[in-house]
Amino acid sequence: MAGTLADQATLAQDSAFVGKVKAAMIFRAVTQYNSASAQTFRTLEQSRDTLAGAANKAQEIAWLCAVGVPSIASAAPAIPSDAATQSAVDAILAALIK
Repeated sequence: MAGTLADQATLAQDSAFVGKVKAAMIFRAVTQYNSASAQTFRTLEQSRDTLAGAANKAQEIAWLCAVGVPSIASAAPAIPSDAATQSAVDAILAALIK
């Protein structure tokens, strides 16, 4: 049965998944910096921090995605698509700003 806690832990530590999470984090940060719409200071600060420390934060965000996003957690240890990974990272980073 996929989606057990052990499966989620396996996914969270998978180097390919962590790499996808890191890429999604950087993509989000660059998109926010280049957005024509107004951004809050906290959003821009998060983007700056992401760009400065994505390598260190990617593992933490991978755990949050693998365990905290139901669609990813239930399919673990399968590595989610790029779109699903980006969506999960966007949702988690947005929630962390609040």
